[in-house]
This record gives sequence, C-alpha cells and structure tokens, in this order.
Amino acid sequence: MSGPGATTLALEAEADRALAAPLEGHGEVVFVNFPNIDNPGDSAIYAGTMRLLDRLQVEVSLALEPRAYRRNLIRRVAGERGTILIQGGGNLGDLYRKQGQQSVRAKVLRDFPRARVVQLPQTMYFQEARWADRFAALCKAHENLTMLLRDQASIERAKALGIPAVACPDLAFGLGPRERAKLPELDVA
Repeated sequence: MSGPGATTLALEAEADRALAAPLEGHGEVVFVNFPNIDNPGDSAIYAGTMRLLDRLQVEVSLALEPRAYRRNLIRRVAGERGTILIQGGGNLGDLYRKQGQQSVRAKVLRDFPRARVVQLPQTMYFQEARWADRFAALCKAHENLTMLLRDQASIERAKALGIPAVACPDLAFGLGPRERAKLPELDVA
C-alpha cells in the first residue's frame, strides 16, 4: 500500500509501539478526561485510543469525563498503584483551563503519586510561566508518569521545563485508514 493509507498505518504502528511499553503488564486501566464535548476531533482521538487499547489487550475498567472525576472511585477501581490514562488531544496547558481537562490532569498527578499515569499524546502549550512551572513540579514529583507528546514543539517545551517526554502520534491515527463513503463532489474544502 502507498499513499495516505500507508502513512496512516505507519503512524498507527508507531502509536502502538509508543503505548506498548508503559502499558505492558497492565490489562486494566482507568481512563480520565473522556471527551464529552462537541469537538469531533476529540471523539476521533478517543475512538482511536479505544481501538489501540483493544489491540494491546488493555481493558478500560472505568472512564470518567472531567466533571465526573472522583478520587475515591478511581482508588476503588485502580488502587494506589494501578494505571490511569489521561485523554490525549490539544488541551495540555493553560489555554483551555475553564474546560477542566488540565485541572483533572493535575488532580490525577496529585491524588495518585504512585500510580502508573500515562498522559496520552497531547500538544503542550502554556501562555503563563506560573502555570507551566506548577505543572512541571507536579510531573517531576510523580513516581511513574509517562508523558506522550504529539509534536516536536511540545517536546521542546517539556524539555525546557524538565519534563521527560516521548514522541507519539495523535491517537486518532489509531482508527486506521478510512474508506470514503462517496467520492467528493467538489475539489476544495
């Protein structure tokens, strides 16, 4: 296969490899920041994530949207050293603070310092240094955090903050190549 389908398959395989190591030996996980919002891109990322986890034989025992975050519920399901996945996308930082995903991310790092936490591929961007420094301190204090970032600029930002990060494609590529429902009627979008 060549063309866009081959590229998508290559990115899908790269995402599989990037997630296989931090999830090895963890058949059940808790998933936080389920994207219960009107952004189809976040839904595609979630669907690709679920398909990838299925291939890796990892079961989601509990999935919570940001407003449903409950520390005690997560602790009952995952324990102190379980595995917690945080939804990927483009909201790591202070641009979308009012939506709640960043505050949940911080809560997970604070509430579960010994759990295996995997931040699924994100774009990281902070406008204000104080928010970046606070987040970096949480990351550095955590015992077992895997930070997956989906672009080189985010990796450089993490490096500048002293946060170890691993490159991983956006998990929407986990959906694999998609067949067109019909041929396009126009040659522009």
